[in-house]
Amino acid sequence: MTGRRYLGAGPLWDALSASGRLLMLSPQWLSADLTAPERQLLLASSDAWEAYSVRYWKPQTRGDAVFNGWD
Repeated sequence: MTGRRYLGAGPLWDALSASGRLLMLSPQWLSADLTAPERQLLLASSDAWEAYSVRYWKPQTRGDAVFNGWD
C-alpha cells in the first residue's frame, strides 16, 4: 500500500464539497501516520474483522486504514 498519494483538488473533490460542506477527509489527514491511540481504538473495535485486519495488514497511515487494500 505504499506510494499512495491523496489530492485536495479535482472533479471528485469538487463534487464532494459542492454543498459547501466538505465530505472528504483532507489529504494531509489521510497521509498522516496512524497514531497509537487510533490503532488501539481500531484493535478494540467491536467489529472483530476490523481488529483482525489491523493486526494482519498493519496499516501505517490513516489513509491505509480508511481506504485499505484488503477490502
